[in-house]
Amino acid sequence: MVQAEGIQSVNWNAPDPAAAERFYVEVLGGKVTNRHQVRGVDVVRVRVGSTGLGLFDASHGPASGVPHHTFRMTWQPDQSQATAAIEATGVPVVNSRPHGDGPGYSLYVTDPIGNYLELSFDPPA
Repeated sequence: MVQAEGIQSVNWNAPDPAAAERFYVEVLGGKVTNRHQVRGVDVVRVRVGSTGLGLFDASHGPASGVPHHTFRMTWQPDQSQATAAIEATGVPVVNSRPHGDGPGYSLYVTDPIGNYLELSFDPPA
């Protein structure tokens, strides 16, 4: 069964990353939780309430695969079973990736209105 627990994060291209960070921290009261790179692009992770934001540095152009939004999924650790469950609904999985060395992973799909979605699973700690 395919089941989403909720939105984990919203990810946007930020042409002016410093201004975007200031807005979400100073105006909306968010907190920077991480700074890292994804495919060579600097990303600032900000937590606003219960929602995570990924602000991708787009000062030199949009980052590949962004914008995308991440749903937290209630799957079993077997990625092939999750892929089969999604594809059984008629929706193709267009990409996937492990989370570090695993066992978590993400599957990527496109919804009927064109949104690129990341379906993310990490087992309970």
